[in-house]
Amino acid sequence: MGLFQDHLLRVQREAARSAVQPGVSGLMQDMESNRAKLPTIVIADFSGDIEDWVRFRDTFKEMVIERPNLPNIYKMNYLRSYVKGEAAELLQEVPSGGEHFADAWQVLKGHYDNTRLLTNKLLDRLISLPSMSSDCASELMRVLNGVRNLLRALKALGSPVDHWGNLSVFLTLRKLTLRCRSKWEDTVKQRADPTAPDSFDDLCLQLADPDFTKLGRIDLLLGTQIHARVVQEGLRVGNESMPIATNSRLGPILSGNINDSDTGGSIVYLQTEGHLDDLLRSFWEVEEPPHAPLLSAEDKMCEEHYVNTTVRLPDGRYQVRLPTEAQCPNRLGKLSTDS
Repeated sequence: MGLFQDHLLRVQREAARSAVQPGVSGLMQDMESNRAKLPTIVIADFSGDIEDWVRFRDTFKEMVIERPNLPNIYKMNYLRSYVKGEAAELLQEVPSGGEHFADAWQVLKGHYDNTRLLTNKLLDRLISLPSMSSDCASELMRVLNGVRNLLRALKALGSPVDHWGNLSVFLTLRKLTLRCRSKWEDTVKQRADPTAPDSFDDLCLQLADPDFTKLGRIDLLLGTQIHARVVQEGLRVGNESMPIATNSRLGPILSGNINDSDTGGSIVYLQTEGHLDDLLRSFWEVEEPPHAPLLSAEDKMCEEHYVNTTVRLPDGRYQVRLPTEAQCPNRLGKLSTDS
């Protein structure tokens, strides 16, 4: 907040010298009010990477530029605090006063608001996306998610991505291992029309699990509370006999019907509630009779002696008879030997 303090002090000094001018006090009140109400604005820095420009431009415009009654000096300070590297060098020749904010913003827009340049940059990233290094699922999802995100960014810039089915699949297959490509070709042969154009959405659906047609060990069952936290925007729906693919942080999640009547099997569903189990266990333990402790031979002899010889006197006291030597020769013999 050092820049805000400096500029605020400067405005206050100018206001003190120009107190007779109309509107100055109102400006000060507006600045103090905005400063008191202005929340902490968190925007990722923009360092000149043109791929990040659209994200930075839209976020800064919504959170700073379009904020009502926010003085331009505040907007300029926010802009300089979030612009770094190459982008910051473009603003070196722009004065720092609030009256120059519009010029500074126009400098950035003129340099980075270039649809052709943005599109070429994204296409270059799409072509140069690293190929899979192994057959593991994480590498497959890295490639599929990378292509999907780049296609979405290109579509947002106006590129006709929806008509790039063949091209998208062709470029993606070049990034896959031989095993994954073979799996894709196998699924193509099973289509009703193997000559139909490829679709990138179909490629994600079929290759989400390279061995999705094989039975395997279940490593983990996730409940709905976890499912709700990992799902993301994106849904692929086929016909009624096909499963539905939901996009998630773990990759596509398949649910619904599968048209495969030849495969038999059973599904076992297990759900545990640890807290409920503990309550039931406590209930059972309370209702059960206490377990009799295991007694040694000497303990049993002492208990029998107490039961057979102990009486209660008329005055309420108890009379306990001590065992004689004949009743416990082994124990007394050991005591006499030890002594």
